[in-house]
Amino acid sequence: YLHVISSAERGDPMGELGRESIETSMLKQYTRLSLEGVHETALQDAELIMRLHGEDAPPAAVFRLAEAHRARSEQLLEDVPQTADGLPDFSRIDPITMEEARSHSYQAAQLYRRHARQVALTDTDSSATSLWLAADGYDRAGEDIEARKAFAEYVQTRPDDPRAIEARYRLARVNQARGEYLAAVELFEKILDLEPTSVWAYRSYVPLSQCLMLSGTDHAVERAESKLLDVLEGGLFEPDAIEFKAAL
Repeated sequence: YLHVISSAERGDPMGELGRESIETSMLKQYTRLSLEGVHETALQDAELIMRLHGEDAPPAAVFRLAEAHRARSEQLLEDVPQTADGLPDFSRIDPITMEEARSHSYQAAQLYRRHARQVALTDTDSSATSLWLAADGYDRAGEDIEARKAFAEYVQTRPDDPRAIEARYRLARVNQARGEYLAAVELFEKILDLEPTSVWAYRSYVPLSQCLMLSGTDHAVERAESKLLDVLEGGLFEPDAIEFKAAL
């Protein structure tokens, strides 16, 4: 495959095989490898399919390569414990593996964003899914500026989507990490107002209290204490829950 594609990139004819038959064969191999969990090799096939199309790769090829990068990142992190937010705890992984996983997450995010734009006018649901996956990928890669842009775009364009509440939470956490505490407080409080019994509302109590205490606003400490007491006395979590321990 690589020899044929390299020849095509030089302008040589593909001969009897043809672009379509080459892509069909490679796609079958990619699908088989993905199902078998051989994600590193499947990624190489997805990259070759992209090369086969050159600069004008169709949305399906772009999305496939994004999937391959995401799958490889998840494979690298499959044994890593997660934080309360459901993200990998990067403090529990060696730096080399961490950087490789983050690199794949970032590349996946870039490709998902590209796909979202490609199909924005023809398939709004697929575009929204790719935008969400782009935001998630940037967040997992530690690219907080790009994650904030993508999550904010998702909230603005899909306010009634079931994932919008999680997008608000993830956006609030990004703002918190960047030290933008007032913006984070506003988002956490919006979550508690919109869906007070959701898992994302329950997860918001402790980070909201942290942001309040760091915001420097009037009565911030009292408001933070009230939220923490809601966790400890309100029966929201069992005593062995991560959120309960954090509140305590």
